[in-house]
Order: sequence, then C-alpha cells, then structure tokens
Amino acid sequence: MLTSKQLKDMIASFGKTTAAMRDDMQTILINAAAHAYQHGDVTFFDTLFDNASGVNRKRAAKWVYDFGFATLSKDGKFKLNKDARNKADFKDGLACYEWLKLHARAWYIAEESMEDVAKSLNVADRIMRLAKAIRETDSGESKTYNAVTVDAAAINKAMAALKDAITAPAAPAAPAILQAAA
Repeated sequence: MLTSKQLKDMIASFGKTTAAMRDDMQTILINAAAHAYQHGDVTFFDTLFDNASGVNRKRAAKWVYDFGFATLSKDGKFKLNKDARNKADFKDGLACYEWLKLHARAWYIAEESMEDVAKSLNVADRIMRLAKAIRETDSGESKTYNAVTVDAAAINKAMAALKDAITAPAAPAAPAILQAAA
C-alpha cells in the first residue's frame, strides 16, 4: 500500500498528466479540424477516438460537431459535414487552424460537477430523464414531441436486467483478517 505522501504525490502527478492529456487532445482536435476543412478528410477524428479510451468521448464528439466540420454517424465513424465546411470562410487550413486556436472552446469545458455525477447515479432520476428525452425534443425555440416505437419484449428484458442489477447481492464481505485490519 502507498504511504500518504506517495499517494498525495501520485495524485498530484496524475492531475498534471490529465491536464497534459486534455491539452494534447485539444491540439489534435484543432489540427484534425483544420485538416478536415482543407482536405475534406475526417479520418483523423476516427483515429483519435479509437485511441481515446478513458476520455469523455461524448463531449469531444460535440466539439467535433461544433468546430470540426464532421458529424458522428450511427456506425460510430465521423462523416464530413459538407454544409459546415462550405459555410466556413477560411483562406485555407492554416487560417482555419489559427481561428480555431483562438476561438474554439476547449473540448472538456463544462465537465460534469461532482454533484451532477452523483445525480447521474440516481436510478430514479435517470429513468425520469430518459422518459423526458424519449418524449420531448428541445430545438432551442420550442419543444416538439417524438414519435415513440415500443418493443415490449425489449423493454421487458431491459427492466428485468435493471431489477437484477438493483437486487443483486452486495459484494461479499472482506475476509475477517482484512476486516480486523480496517
């Protein structure tokens, strides 16, 4: 087991590594976006996401949609957003890069607070948010209601899995020798 000092040092080092990883990813995203603008090639986004295990891919994919001239398709691959690329008015990829460097928000901005993380672990709250997401689409100006297709067998299977997860026995207690040490 690490000593308190070793653990504090490791946490501090981890924080620096995490900050460097976020900055590296921002640099890669900006360069991949400029490359997509100039060449119409979004494969660098696919390669990045294939190698980005452990990062908030949802937040990064939103950045790509907002600034990277690409959209994530249902098959998990990025496709060129030709409309966004055509609307952008940069001289070339370098001009795009320079603009993004100055104006694109960081991909990790607005990370969830610890309070938000705790809320997301609340099963009832998640079910209520899912129900709302299924029912409504907020387009910014007005709410519309989605058409809903119901697959009763799939829903029953999912509910059974949820029940099993909720009623699963707790992890076995630690051996007596470990309990005594605690």
